[in-house]
Amino acid sequence: MKKIIGGKRYDTDTAREIARDWSPVSRTDFGFWEEALYQKRTGEYFIHGEGGPMTRYAQKVADGWTAGENIIPITPEAARAWGEEHMSADEYEEHQIREGRFTMEDGTRQDVDMMHSEEYTYLEDDLATG
Repeated sequence: MKKIIGGKRYDTDTAREIARDWSPVSRTDFGFWEEALYQKRTGEYFIHGEGGPMTRYAQKVADGWTAGENIIPITPEAARAWGEEHMSADEYEEHQIREGRFTMEDGTRQDVDMMHSEEYTYLEDDLATG
């Protein structure tokens, strides 16, 4: 799914899927929902969700409600909370959001929330070191 929200593009085909969760009912149940947490290349997070007519993803039609889907941009704090609620302990530790220090190209540093992973490769080129 692709969507422009607040002038920003969100695309499930190009973002990295971090985790997925769904309700414990049949996909044909009106209350069925499925959500996936994504991270864009820019570091922003969003949820792509879909669900039946009795979920937050329901879409209004002329005579009632039907199944639908949506993209919801979220903050790093909300991504952390979603992960704690919907991911297994192993998944969460693998993709845990942590505070970190980002060094920009001009050398200035900024404290940011980011997904953390343990890298086993040291990168060094004109644009990156670490």
